[in-house]
Amino acid sequence: MEKSTLTALAELATGMSGTVYVTTTRMPSNPRGTLVYKEYHQHPDRSQWLNDAARDISWRNSLSHYDRQTLDSFAAWPIEMVTHKNQLVGCL
Repeated sequence: MEKSTLTALAELATGMSGTVYVTTTRMPSNPRGTLVYKEYHQHPDRSQWLNDAARDISWRNSLSHYDRQTLDSFAAWPIEMVTHKNQLVGCL
């Protein structure tokens, strides 16, 4: 997903690895809930953080529909990578 398509970003918190925003963007894979977007800071470990998020998304996608719903009911698990100008920058 392209960052420019995310709507009404409002900053929630900033930490060591990035800044988290709430967005009004909705996705068919998560129709019920509010989404957050994490944009990773420029940092020597940024590529590792992005790789970890991509791996987490892949793992979530390997779960059954029921197990994904269960996970999503209690965790802010990454569901999609976010790009900006064709560069990975974070995840939803």
